[in-house]
Amino acid sequence: VIEKFKGVVVKFDVAFPYGEKHEAYASVARDTRDIKDLLMAEVGVKDYGNKDNSDLAKRFNIDKKDFPVVMLFTQDRPSQPQRLLDGHHDNFSAENLKKLIRTNAGIYIGLAGCIEQLDRLTEEFIRAKEEEEKERR
Repeated sequence: VIEKFKGVVVKFDVAFPYGEKHEAYASVARDTRDIKDLLMAEVGVKDYGNKDNSDLAKRFNIDKKDFPVVMLFTQDRPSQPQRLLDGHHDNFSAENLKKLIRTNAGIYIGLAGCIEQLDRLTEEFIRAKEEEEKERR
């Protein structure tokens, strides 16, 4: 699956998650559903009964006391996932998660109604303006 996407973001959490952190992740998943380079997924881990997916959590060195844990898998490093956030992180928010995905996976995540090419032109314009101001000093 990872080879088909530029980035795969996986949240490891309890089997039936709830709360602000779960809502933040769900919000990012909704906002990015049309981005073809990105797949958002969830793995519910049980520490009782059949212990569903506990083998996956162990494989990626994820302890239940860290839940939720958000991992990023990228095409260029599929066997070396990066931990973006965990339950101990102070800024576990939708905006911070989007920023981390943009920065670490190089995937464009714009605001609703934004056009990537125009955002990139704006970034270039701002950089050029900043360079021009530096040269004047």
